[in-house]
Amino acid sequence: MAEDWIPRAGGHRGAIGLHHTKASDPINHRVAALRLCVSLTRHGLDAPRLLADAGISALLAQEPAARLSTPQMVALLKVARLALNDDLYGFGARALKPGTIHYMFELGLRCETLEVLIAHCARFVAQLVPDLSVDLVCEPSGNAGMRIGLTQPACDPDHFLRDQLLLYWYRVLSWAVGYPIPVARLDVCVDEEPSPERLCYWVCRTWRARQPCAGFYFDSRYLSLPVVRTPIEWQQFMEQANGLPELPEGAQALGVRLMGLWRAELKQTRLLPSLEQAAARLGVGPRTLRRQLAREGTSYQQSLDQLLRETAIEMLHVQRLGLADVAEQLGFAEPRSFSRAFKRWTGVPPSRYTRPGG
Repeated sequence: MAEDWIPRAGGHRGAIGLHHTKASDPINHRVAALRLCVSLTRHGLDAPRLLADAGISALLAQEPAARLSTPQMVALLKVARLALNDDLYGFGARALKPGTIHYMFELGLRCETLEVLIAHCARFVAQLVPDLSVDLVCEPSGNAGMRIGLTQPACDPDHFLRDQLLLYWYRVLSWAVGYPIPVARLDVCVDEEPSPERLCYWVCRTWRARQPCAGFYFDSRYLSLPVVRTPIEWQQFMEQANGLPELPEGAQALGVRLMGLWRAELKQTRLLPSLEQAAARLGVGPRTLRRQLAREGTSYQQSLDQLLRETAIEMLHVQRLGLADVAEQLGFAEPRSFSRAFKRWTGVPPSRYTRPGG
């Protein structure tokens, strides 16, 4: 058991740095953190001290009801990576110098498309990361995917590294193309039912278990999405994210519910409700909606811009609709005003998302 990393000395309820899980809590990183602590201990490090460095109580293993928040998990990942001096968190046969994976993505942002970026990552790993294998897979079904394997899987017995890499690489690739790539299938090596205790659950809520390699798969049409981020933006992104991509805080966040409401309205009526109308449909007051969105790091307008940006990319790149049709369906008076808004959302003109032959 992962909890065995720490002696079961007597503790007390409500230890500093621990929150206790309620039925409404959508995500808890406690089990993932304990799996990481196993690696810290195996490498002779003082796991309780490192937990404390990340602002987490050393009694984590003895508090089954404890809840570990996303900021705490991000802090622990950063502390562990530096303490182990290893981009693979001690789950490889040998340490990988910290910053290697970041450098790989920095170089990859010079690629033109998602397909070329994934191929670049596969070549980089084959040459410089002997403990990993990365492949771009194209299936007869029309799906494509990024497959991740370990050359010595026994070094990752609880599958923590493979879980973390699936989430990390999915988030970074989506960030690079400015669009959350819709996942059609997730393959995992574990013989388990889907559970939020595993980080890869936040890539896709369903998965195929007992697969020889881990990987996420999507419609191959997304391979031609252009890479719109730059190496400079990557450096800024890494500084803001403390060297790690964002982890999810919860699937039922009010911002997620708001996006779902907007998508339904856009599909049915092409009209988006006002803030007051949206708040009423979500069962909260306008002030509560604004305040909760601010807690989630966004605003009503930012969320709306995100929805319109993602919908526009889908229409232009996948559905291959013309500029005028997209502008009309999103409620713009003319294509010119839509083009200006699109460039404000993405930093590039709509033509960057027009697929060849579209």
